[in-house]
Amino acid sequence: IQLSPLSYVPGGRVERYLGHVNMFFIRESTSVREHGGMNGVVHKFLLEVQAILRAHVSALGGNALLSYTVSQVVLLDSPHRNQVGCK
Repeated sequence: IQLSPLSYVPGGRVERYLGHVNMFFIRESTSVREHGGMNGVVHKFLLEVQAILRAHVSALGGNALLSYTVSQVVLLDSPHRNQVGCK
């Protein structure tokens, strides 16, 4: 499954439009240090979001998600408690 910020796939064509996808995710972690700090937690969060999007597109019968954007990422950090929340 292709994820692209473009409105087209270079060398391909859109055969069928399956609709707009709008999702909201929340992820909390109490093992920030074990994941390599804030960067590791945010990276893992975005990878999980992309995996869920790919599964959703696949379930709809598609093979690409075009015009993909992340509009907002909110981080709630509590370093003394080894916690972080991503929204």
